[in-house]
Amino acid sequence: MPPHVAGESDSDSDSFDVVDDLLGDGDCPFSLSDEDEDGGGHDDKRAGEGERGSKGPLLQSAGAADAGDDTPTTKAPTLFKQMPALHPKSLRDVSPAGALALLSDPTYWRGICPKLHLSDPTLLAKAEGAVVQPSKAHVDKCRARMHRDGYFDLPAGHVDWAVDLAVLADGVAQLEALGWPPNFILMYDEAWLLADQLKELLLQVTGNRLIFDFSVFHVSGSKSASRGGAPAGWPPHRDRGADSSAKRFRHDGTPEYATAWIALTPATPTNSCLYVVPKEHDVGYLGGDDGRNPLSAIFKSPLAFQHIRALPCDPGAVVVFSHRLLHWGSSADEKARQDKGGEPARVALSFASASPLFEKPFVKADVLPLPRPETRAALVCGLAILYIGNVDPGEDCLSTFWACFRGGRDSFDEGFAKLVEQNHAAYQSSAGH
Repeated sequence: MPPHVAGESDSDSDSFDVVDDLLGDGDCPFSLSDEDEDGGGHDDKRAGEGERGSKGPLLQSAGAADAGDDTPTTKAPTLFKQMPALHPKSLRDVSPAGALALLSDPTYWRGICPKLHLSDPTLLAKAEGAVVQPSKAHVDKCRARMHRDGYFDLPAGHVDWAVDLAVLADGVAQLEALGWPPNFILMYDEAWLLADQLKELLLQVTGNRLIFDFSVFHVSGSKSASRGGAPAGWPPHRDRGADSSAKRFRHDGTPEYATAWIALTPATPTNSCLYVVPKEHDVGYLGGDDGRNPLSAIFKSPLAFQHIRALPCDPGAVVVFSHRLLHWGSSADEKARQDKGGEPARVALSFASASPLFEKPFVKADVLPLPRPETRAALVCGLAILYIGNVDPGEDCLSTFWACFRGGRDSFDEGFAKLVEQNHAAYQSSAGH
């Protein structure tokens, strides 16, 4: 799912380098070139990482940090031109509460995406009756798929979404054009209502409740930060990779952690779709990886690659998978998209659900369906810091996000808050501050 949380590795020689994580000891019969790896390193959830909260923070490797122009970054000058009071130099005279107030200003966000909503009672009333209420037969079918394959999917049209997905996808592009990371789409009601609509389905099929761990993806294939979008999805990973997490299934086989992934635009092999290794072909899914690299263990022969399953999706389709499913997003091909008549960039939104015995919700109270703007802003900033090993926003933006998160810290679970603080401290230390 969503970005990878700092966690415990099963190996004492854990490396923060993406290439090392994916290639292990070099046992894989086919190696990945530097060019192949560079495409997705900025968004990595790394194969083999552990459960949340048991070790130090996850930081980007030096190699990934030095990727240069190939790694899209937040366009900080544009962002600060829009909101000059949030520039680090200005923040010296602004308290964390003041920074949070600036970043949660509804007028500002409505001005960026006027077709989207923020704290809109009409939209809320519409969504209250739109929560998916699955039949027992459908729950049983989805649960059987999860048990067999490690995931289940709902084709487009299965869920009657209460929001306009195309407008939401456009909003992600509009935010990025102004320097805001894709996750800031969570400032708008529509993103939260998608999660709210699926909460009952997730609860009945997996037994898990939403924990407010979101990720938003905009994959264009572009390697130019000025054009927006990432060149690829995330490289192969398990959402929770420690061997201890392989045991986190209930007696009925349901996982204690699951991710819901929603396509907001078409997701295809040319603009980047999900690829998975189904459970039956993954020796480490239940047994654990026992210190081995998952890719090396699974792909011992060329024939093993034929078990990889592509999951192209039309807008509105949903994929729900367990924390142990090995999955990734492919690279997007700008030229191939053009050959198909201007295929849109892939935009998707995902969120996690879990048993409280496995991971507690990041937000203290049940804030659904629509949290206060202040809670949204502080959460997005906290997630940006938590997953800074996946997408480095740069020091100036980090200072802004840190101030805003501190202004809303009291809204969050103590475990989540401490992880954010650890990652911030580790980043500052690595930067020589």
